[in-house]
Amino acid sequence: EDDPHPWAMVEPLPDADEEIHDLRPEVGSRLERLLAMASEMGADTRDFDLDVEGDPAAVSYHLASLIPVTPLDSYRLLCADGPRQRMELAREMLDDQIELIRMRLGGG
Repeated sequence: EDDPHPWAMVEPLPDADEEIHDLRPEVGSRLERLLAMASEMGADTRDFDLDVEGDPAAVSYHLASLIPVTPLDSYRLLCADGPRQRMELAREMLDDQIELIRMRLGGG
């Protein structure tokens, strides 16, 4: 019964066990490149913390939160099946953002 408080059935997320060590350097270097390019365009990038340690789920969520994307893309990152898929999607989104900034900076 829900009286006096509602009850919910929950399942733990499978995120914590997935390894992403091979993707962390790739995503990290792309984030650094994006921040450098954004800084070149005049953005203040001093407060971004790229040195993240911890379980793969927390790292993947933190790095994904730093990517300047639309709310829909943020939702796609949140809905990823696990850290590996989240990091792969983040890598793709970072490549898109880097290309956009490159075009704005006149690099074609």
